[in-house]
Amino acid sequence: MDKLRPAPSHLKSDVWQHFGFSEDTKGVVDKSHTVCKVCSAKFKYFGNTTNMKKHITRFHSELEKQHSLPITNTPGYIQRTLDQVAKLPPNSEKAKRITRSMAGFYCQRSAPVLRCGKPRISHDVTGT
Repeated sequence: MDKLRPAPSHLKSDVWQHFGFSEDTKGVVDKSHTVCKVCSAKFKYFGNTTNMKKHITRFHSELEKQHSLPITNTPGYIQRTLDQVAKLPPNSEKAKRITRSMAGFYCQRSAPVLRCGKPRISHDVTGT
């Protein structure tokens, strides 16, 4: 039977108080999966806490309420906006460059491509 090792201290999410990593008899810690301390359910660990939070919400909702874990579906949870976390003054040159880049990125990928002038066909698509 594997031993359960607590999550390293650099993992800050509240959900880690209910999960850990398994350690085999040789002392090797498997950090590719997390284990629920309540029911021993095992989950693939992708470097985020999404699956663990969903597990707590679905199967251990009393823990979610007890520790007030910030699950996005929880009533009263407020997601921070970019303005709340932005470190650059809005009129700085770097902020303006980022805004232009993001606007260009968005426009190129979300709007239909419109071309002025005659459409060009580089090869005959009908085969005739």
